[in-house]
Amino acid sequence: MTATSVCAVADRLVWTPRPEQGALLSFAGERERRAWWATMGSGKTAAAIEHLRRAHEDSFSLDTALVVAPNLVAKHTWPKEFAKWAHGAPIGPVRVLTHADFGFKRTCDVLDGPGRLAMSDWREVRKRLLGYRERVHIIQWDWFWWLVKALNRSSHYSHVIYDEATFASDHESQRWKAARYLTKELGCGDVLEMTGGPAPNGYEKLWAQMFLLDGGMRLGRTLTEFRYSWMVPDKMDGSTGRVFKWKVNPARKGELDKLLSELAISVVVDLGVESKVIDHRLPLPDDAQAIYDEVERDFIHHFSPDSHVLVGSKAVMVGKLLQIAQGAVYDQDRMVQHVHDVKLDRLEEIIDSSPRGVLLAYAYQHDFERLKKRFKFAKHIKDAGNIQRFANGSIKLLCMHPASGAHGVDELQYGGHTCVWFGVPYNWEHYSQFNARLVRGGQKETVFIHRILMEGTIEEDVADVSLAEKCDEETALLRACQWRYRE
Repeated sequence: MTATSVCAVADRLVWTPRPEQGALLSFAGERERRAWWATMGSGKTAAAIEHLRRAHEDSFSLDTALVVAPNLVAKHTWPKEFAKWAHGAPIGPVRVLTHADFGFKRTCDVLDGPGRLAMSDWREVRKRLLGYRERVHIIQWDWFWWLVKALNRSSHYSHVIYDEATFASDHESQRWKAARYLTKELGCGDVLEMTGGPAPNGYEKLWAQMFLLDGGMRLGRTLTEFRYSWMVPDKMDGSTGRVFKWKVNPARKGELDKLLSELAISVVVDLGVESKVIDHRLPLPDDAQAIYDEVERDFIHHFSPDSHVLVGSKAVMVGKLLQIAQGAVYDQDRMVQHVHDVKLDRLEEIIDSSPRGVLLAYAYQHDFERLKKRFKFAKHIKDAGNIQRFANGSIKLLCMHPASGAHGVDELQYGGHTCVWFGVPYNWEHYSQFNARLVRGGQKETVFIHRILMEGTIEEDVADVSLAEKCDEETALLRACQWRYRE
């Protein structure tokens, strides 16, 4: 996608809202700032376009709208949706902001930091951005704070849509600070947050998202106030009193859910697509088991006189043990040390038995390097055109890291019904979003979710305990704020 506008196309589809989409729009019409917690496949994007159309044609309140979305969703999904639906036509063409809009020749330059631009350059960028005539600008989350910095004190956007608002759930992140500045200092009044999973890692992450909607009026002005008002310690250091993890106070959960329902509406849609999780629990080879046990017991393992793995904390140990379980590990110099090929062998069996394309999630870069070496036909989702090629059946193995490619990407469901977890993540959002790339509308087959797990390793704890607990908590939250359709 270039920096040029995405123009209208012929033969647009007429959009008729389903009941749940009508509920989302009614909720949005009753308040200026709100959140849509709608599961994957519920039609959030099409409904959001209708929200902008109504602001443009009915209330005449739309000046310029900004859509902030994950990388692939910003580049592919939103422009396609605007061009697809007839109700997107009145808004006119949209502009996808790229590195060129910030005066860079390469994407990586944008990610290097704001210090690369002098004051005069910021003025040129601001002038360029304010001069665009399109009513809708689309930008990826990684560049969002650049945009806000370039705007300085220029109030430019009347509406903002945060697609996958969980990207701004950390109140110390540049993303959240940029979102707060846009809504508070630059006077962007109409705010719509969208996500399929608002609390993938617990209620605590809701505070930052809700603050962007009401400035802390309901849940507290600070995260500390929120914790002490609505939560209780879950895990803590008994000697120092330091709290490592918080959980919702059971005595106040009902009251908290009621406040959240004033800002958010939940829609859970049954897509009619069946899925089945298949766990492949495999033993580690003896030599790999010895390495795993030594690192877990002694915090160190020597691969050679010049190469070793040294663990300095519990968090580092978890990461190293997960790597060893997956077949390779970074040493002290970030050189990749091979451990075993058990997972690659089982993956080969899965691929051979799958009649169509296989979608795979990996955890570490060395995972992908080993995958490419073993399977010459493996492709990465970030490479241009691979989403469409997989959908067309031209790619047998499509790989992605769930943190960068799992959100909102459509059309993959047409290319296959088999997905594989080469390494399961702690993050419930990444887990559920990745699975939803195939478990979504348009899928005609039962989706098989293969999880390759090494027996007796920390991988089993992640799959059996951590992900299950986070799933239960988020399901309860969505149920508390759920809209229910009745005939």
